[in-house]
This record gives sequence, structure tokens and C-alpha cells, in this order.
Amino acid sequence: MRWSSVRQVVMTCLLGCGLGSEAKLEPLSSSADDTEPAGPSVDTGTKPDTHGDTGESPLTDTDSDEPPPEPPCEVNISIEFPGGEVVMPAFCGRVNLLTTMESTPEGDLEIRTPVLELYDTTSTYNECLLRLNLPSFCGNGHYRMHGEYGNNVALTARGCDGVPEDYALWFVSGWGYVRIDEATLSPSGDGLHAMRFSGGLNVYAPLPPDPEGPAITGTFSVRAEVPAGVAGETECTLVDADEDGDGWLSDEFDGEDCYDHQPDTFPGAAEHESESACMTDSDGDGFGSQLPGGVGVTPGTDCDDGDPDRYPGADEASGDGVDSDCNGED
Repeated sequence: MRWSSVRQVVMTCLLGCGLGSEAKLEPLSSSADDTEPAGPSVDTGTKPDTHGDTGESPLTDTDSDEPPPEPPCEVNISIEFPGGEVVMPAFCGRVNLLTTMESTPEGDLEIRTPVLELYDTTSTYNECLLRLNLPSFCGNGHYRMHGEYGNNVALTARGCDGVPEDYALWFVSGWGYVRIDEATLSPSGDGLHAMRFSGGLNVYAPLPPDPEGPAITGTFSVRAEVPAGVAGETECTLVDADEDGDGWLSDEFDGEDCYDHQPDTFPGAAEHESESACMTDSDGDGFGSQLPGGVGVTPGTDCDDGDPDRYPGADEASGDGVDSDCNGED
């Protein structure tokens, strides 16, 4: 890419779109002189299979001990609808990867505001699009998904083959997460940087969470070349998947903690009742509270979870006015 083109992209983004580049899905060149300028969104030229493989095999030297290069796009994402229908679009048909970048004090560039667009070009109407939008980004980890104006995942389902007629719509995630496992940059010459962007997602739509909306789950890994432009800082919204610090990940992030706001609530907390049920044991007596405060927490048999001397089977002092053994009687 000529620097004049980069300046043009910068000026365009200053007018409101943010500096970005549509993905170039050819295997990355090791030579700056061989790098082609980033152009419009690129069709890979092949019809991917149902798991998002482009079907292309990069040329390799059969006499070399070097491992073959990673494919530029691997996507395994399924969409499940309320009636049980499941579709797996070939989302590597065309890929757009856009991002702004921030310069560190050391002169390196860090990824900001990435947007990943995945198209299934084999669909009948060529309108099957999944967009991951992270306007607030600060590295690897979990990002909570919100509605239209925050971190979100959008699905244009009307062109995806196999989608039930009632759901041939446009959806925006209202609940769930995107997990970023890798978001790296490396110079590739001529003002471009090679970007690897990969992770997983588990989101539900529409907004607010609705059992009548689709569930979108799976993994993605994309490699593309983007212009090496610079943007300002963004506010980070990386979330802690173990908010209460009890060592158990929230069930919102594929963990087992049913109430990640209370450190005495987790699977096996009430060890005298269950080794696996997610219960609350605030007094540490090994019995779960009969009236837990969190939604989704399994009730136990402890009639007073604030008193470690009151639980099923505790010694009962007759006539003291206290139901110590939780049998309903003094």
C-alpha cells in the first residue's frame, strides 16, 4: 500500500468510520516487496465447506522441515434456533477485518476497536453475515456482549441457508461473551501489518435475552493484513470471568459458578449436601442455605446460614427457643 493510500484511509476515518482495512486472505508474504495493497473486501475464490474452511491449500516446499503455514481463515460457528434447527454457515467465504491501532511509548502498535465481518458466500442470497464488533478492546480475555451500541455480535440471518423462515431477520446479541485468545500484529512491509485474530463466542439474541432468539456459539481464527495507522486510546471493557474470586468461572463464561457475585456460592460449597451442586454456605458449616439470594443457586437444608451452630443434625437444646437441628421444632 502506498503511503498516499494510507493517508487517504486515515482522512476517511477521521470523518467518522475509524481507520480500518478489509481483510486480504492470501497467505501472508514474507517480503515487503511482494505485498499487495489492501483493497475492497476479498472473495477467496472457492466455495468453503460447512465448517468455514476455504478449501485452499497454501503451497509448501515438500522438502522443508518447516510446518505448513496456518490457513488464513478457520471458523466453526453454529447458530441454534428455538425449534432445535442448527445451521453452520461457511463463514470464511469472505472476511473483512478492520481495526484502529495505538502506538505505545516503545513505538509498537497495539490493536484497538477491532471489527470482524464473516460472510457465507455460498448462501442463496449472499446476505449471510456475522459481525463481531469490539469498540472497547484491551487484549486477550472475555468481553461481555451488550446491545447495539456496545461490544456486540450482529447476525444477518436472512441469507443463511437453512434458517427457519420466522428467523430470517437481523439480530444483535443481548447476552453472552466473546473470548479473544490471540490478537497480534507483526510488520509485513509497505505500511501493512499482519494481524492474527482468534477466539470463541457464546451469545444470545435478540436484546434483551429471549428464549425465542438464536444462540450463536463456536470458534474463529483469521489472519489478514491491515494498514499500520494510529488512533487514540479506547476505554477497556475486559471482564473478569471470576468476579467474586472464589476460583470458579461464571456460568456466563462457560464456567460452573451459578452466582459469581458471592464468594461463598460455588459448586461443592455445601460439601455435606453435594460435591457438585452450586449452593451458598455463608457460615462454613458445610450445609447450603435454604434461602439463597442468587438466581440459579440450588437451595440447601441449612435453616440459618448465618449461624454455624445451626444445621441439620446439630445438637438440639430443648426449650431454648432455637431450632438448632433445622427440623422445624425446638
